[in-house]
Amino acid sequence: MKYCSAAHCNSTNIKGPTRKESTFLYKFPNKVTQSSRWLRWKAFISNQRKDFQPTNTSYICSRHFSETDFENIGEYDFKVETLKLDPG
Repeated sequence: MKYCSAAHCNSTNIKGPTRKESTFLYKFPNKVTQSSRWLRWKAFISNQRKDFQPTNTSYICSRHFSETDFENIGEYDFKVETLKLDPG
């Protein structure tokens, strides 16, 4: 089962009836093709877990992002399957 890599967070994918009751996991970005995003995510987790090294099975859950980080936030409650992270 997949879990969030953030310290003290054991969130998994949970599809609730509303966005506020749902949690989505996002795979850690590719270090080569998305280096700036990879560095930001690694810095965020490393602030909590000093020896953290992302792998191809590392995830961060939607609870650690703000609403402005998603490109389809307004559509979610209209039965969009998942929230898409803004590529920036």
